Amino acid sequence: IEQMSMGQRKKVELAKSLAQPAELYIWDEPLNYLDVFNQKQLEQLLLTVKPAMLFVEHDQTFLKKVANQVITLTPVN
Repeated sequence: IEQMSMGQRKKVELAKSLAQPAELYIWDEPLNYLDVFNQKQLEQLLLTVKPAMLFVEHDQTFLKKVANQVITLTPVN
């Protein structure tokens, strides 16, 4: 796995995560290192399977399509 690109590693990590049954999946920026094709595949998978998830993501288009609820955190001055 050390010889894989970051995109390939990310795909392995996501597949490994989804292969394990869980009540709640927690992901940190799942779209990082994925190309547009793989981002769309992940989006379709999540819309089909609808697992309970908590994730951090900056891609607003992905959030609008996949998330049921968005919590925005702002820094305190």
